[in-house]
Amino acid sequence: TVLGIMMTFHTMGTSGTMAVNTIMIGLSLALKATAVGLLVAIPCVVMNNVLRRRVAELLTTYRTQHGT
Repeated sequence: TVLGIMMTFHTMGTSGTMAVNTIMIGLSLALKATAVGLLVAIPCVVMNNVLRRRVAELLTTYRTQHGT
């Protein structure tokens, strides 16, 4: 996301023009990067929570059975 926005500003600065076409291309790349990042991050966070809960359940069961 940050790289897409940086590329947009760099292109605008080097070309000296503020063409809407140039701005939209850079911003669309930034938004695509954000979407892909969310598609990766959200399932990872969900799985992390599921696994942490399962570990907590297993530890509780173990401690109950073994008295520790």
